[in-house]
Amino acid sequence: MKLHPNNKLDQPIVLVDRQRARREQYASALRAEGFLVYACDTARAPALLDTLFSQVMLAVLNCSSIGADEEQVIQAMLARHCHLLVLCDRVPLSMLRVLFLQGVDDIADQPRSPEQLVDQIHEALIGLVPRNSYQAVEREMFYEQKKTYSDCR
Repeated sequence: MKLHPNNKLDQPIVLVDRQRARREQYASALRAEGFLVYACDTARAPALLDTLFSQVMLAVLNCSSIGADEEQVIQAMLARHCHLLVLCDRVPLSMLRVLFLQGVDDIADQPRSPEQLVDQIHEALIGLVPRNSYQAVEREMFYEQKKTYSDCR
């Protein structure tokens, strides 16, 4: 087992993926590495996050593209102050900045194997920074600018 020192076994990872077989395969690989994993599809993600509340160490959204359902999951995860890793092959460039400003910790290509997912999770855990970091300031500025722009219309 090659757990990163920042990983706490009592803090789960939530893995969200529409494809059941892939979701189960990836969750099994993470469990084999010693992670506590809860896996669900996009429809069940907000309810699962409500159940786990602040215990979630990392939320992972694995999707081929970001549609309305995925955007709702992202918003639900960020509203619950989860660290969020989005694994997606097709993210429009214009959406990348918005996702980072909203609080997404990292965006990467979808894994091609369970082993690659495990590596991506380890990399994400190494890169996690506390929520009171520069991203919080960036998000405040983003929303303030957005509000000011709306008020001017």
